[in-house]
Amino acid sequence: MLVNVSRLSTTLSFEAVDVQDLYGLECDMKVLIVEDDELVSAFIANTLVEHGHDFDVARSGTWGLAAADAGDHDVIVLDLNLPDITGFAVAERLRERGNQTPILMLTARRAESEVIRGLNVGADDYVTKPCKRGELLARLRALARRRSPTGNAMLQY
Repeated sequence: MLVNVSRLSTTLSFEAVDVQDLYGLECDMKVLIVEDDELVSAFIANTLVEHGHDFDVARSGTWGLAAADAGDHDVIVLDLNLPDITGFAVAERLRERGNQTPILMLTARRAESEVIRGLNVGADDYVTKPCKRGELLARLRALARRRSPTGNAMLQY
């Protein structure tokens, strides 16, 4: 199920931070949030909207795969504990299909073995919950920059 911003609860309140002033200029991003927890997805969605970014939400791994295949997302935020298939399986299937959209795994799982597994199956970054808004935005911007055709991926000496 894809959810747009108009369907998410706006009654949640979070610490007000002017991330643009603190962390630099914003780039326009479209983010796919694959997360079954409504509070977590609302936290991410509200953060994105407040900074001028667009998003889609998928509440299961199956819907996340479909949305990733159909959409033009700059970054995917992927939970590991999904109701049907794991985030590990979602990342692995996306990479097998040739989808190179950057993946940020956002999960409560902290074990080193799971971090390693997540990165090995295709995640570009791995962040544990709870996370700070500014850090989440900075990591999403960094991943979107790497994918950007105008971003310079080559190291210069």
